[in-house]
Parts: sequence; structure tokens; C-alpha cells
Amino acid sequence: MAFVHLHNQSALSLLDGAMSPTALAKRAAELGMPAVALTDTCNLYGAVEFYKACKGAGIQPVFGASIWMWPEGIDAITPRAPDGGWKLVFLVKGGEDAGLADPFTGYRNLSKLITRAIFDGMHYRPRIDWSLLEAHREGLIVLTGGLNGVLDQPDPERARADLARLAELFGEDHLYVELQDFGLPGQRELNERARALAAELGLATVATNDCRYLQPEDAVTLDLLNAVARGEAFDHPDRLGLPTDQQYLKTEAEMRALFDDALHPGDTAAVDRTAEIAARCRFRFKTDTYW
Repeated sequence: MAFVHLHNQSALSLLDGAMSPTALAKRAAELGMPAVALTDTCNLYGAVEFYKACKGAGIQPVFGASIWMWPEGIDAITPRAPDGGWKLVFLVKGGEDAGLADPFTGYRNLSKLITRAIFDGMHYRPRIDWSLLEAHREGLIVLTGGLNGVLDQPDPERARADLARLAELFGEDHLYVELQDFGLPGQRELNERARALAAELGLATVATNDCRYLQPEDAVTLDLLNAVARGEAFDHPDRLGLPTDQQYLKTEAEMRALFDDALHPGDTAAVDRTAEIAARCRFRFKTDTYW
């Protein structure tokens, strides 16, 4: 069973990624992975480039995006509330066995969510809400995110309620609880809560790395972009800098070393499940055949 990276942001996620869609596809192929996902923040700008790059590299593209969620409703956003909410990762279903009457349903719905987030939900960042999720959920598979995801909320009861509501909307076969471990404080504790809630609500877990660059040494590029965004001198002694250099495209062996059954029974399945999810996301454009 192969591992597939399902949560990755390119340089088209402005200030959040430091790799091109082409480089992402090429590196995944070099690592022997059968597929790879592109899940840029609230955009599908890289879809065509990514598709061509994956096709040229001989691997399956998985199309998706990450979008911020504002549970109170985008009409309730006020100038006094610049922060808050949480992030979801959407993957487009596709392929002859996807069970969709219209194979473009998932891609269209994701496009609609992105459009509404930008034009109706923009407040510091583009956001959607429950009503938009309910209207445009068909044809999409959802990952819960790690840090900044639905479970990373100050109130654990609110986090559980929101996860349960997502499960009611999407069903257990279209919602997966993410496990991540790339060295950030609080991440392992969040994984413990994620495992417990997944078991309680009958949901499956999936291992991701929220990749932003190709190699550990490329983290400096993302660090530089963040410094520019904050207007900080790169060599300023009080500059925060990046807390980790582990959000790179790890090998299957590296991911399995992070998530194995020795400490947490079932984590190996969370790694294996990535390929199963990718196989359900064989969306194609009209100009080509299914993968």
C-alpha cells in the first residue's frame, strides 16, 4: 500500500507555500508515489499546470483546495473579529467509480465555494460557512486539517460539536480526521484528541504533512516570504522565524516512521488510507481520459 501526500500548498498559496505545482508533481513522482494532491489556499489557479505536470510525470493528480470556515456565518463577520474560524481541506472526487451522475460535480462545487468565499466571505481572509457547505458538498471529500483545523479550537466541546456536524453533512465515507506531526508545539496533543474523537464518532483518520516546500532546506524560502509579509528585516534578532523545517514532501518511509502502530494502534491505517482516498479522486478535464 503506497502513501500519497493529500495536503500540499504551492507558491500560489501566497506566502503559505514555496514550491511550484510542477515541482510538486515531479518530486512526488521521484519518490515513487502514485498520486499527489494540490490543495492551495482558496484557489485553483494551479490546476491546469498541476494537471499537465502530473500527466508528464506519469502520476495521478488530485485536485483540491483549503478554505477557511466561519461557523457563525459569513454575514456575521464584523470588523471587530479579524481572526477566528478554522480551515478545511477539500478534495475533488472523480473517476468512473465515483458514483456521480455528473463527473464535474465536485470540481464545480469546489469552484463555487472558493468564489463565494472570496466575493462574499472575504474579511482578512476568504471564508465560507455552514450554509455554503451544505449547498455545495456533493462530490467532495473533506479532511479536517491539523493545527488551525476544526479540532484546534480553544473550546474542546465546540470542536467536538463542529466535527459531529461535519460528519452529519458529509458522512463517514467523505470526512477524514487528519493526523499531522511536523514538530510544532501542541501537535501531538491535538493528534491524541483527533484519534479519540474519530473513534467516538466512527470516523477514519488520515496522515498528512501539510507540505509547503520540497526539501527541509527550502524552508528558508518560506521564512523569507513570511518576513516580507510582516515587513521584518530577515536578519533582525527578534524576528520570529519558522518554528519547523519539516513541512516538506517526505518519503513514504519517513511518514510511516512518524505514524506506526507501536504507540498508537491504527496509525498505519491512517498512512495506507491516503492511497485509498486518492483512488477516489480521479477527476479529469474534458480533454483527456480517466486515470
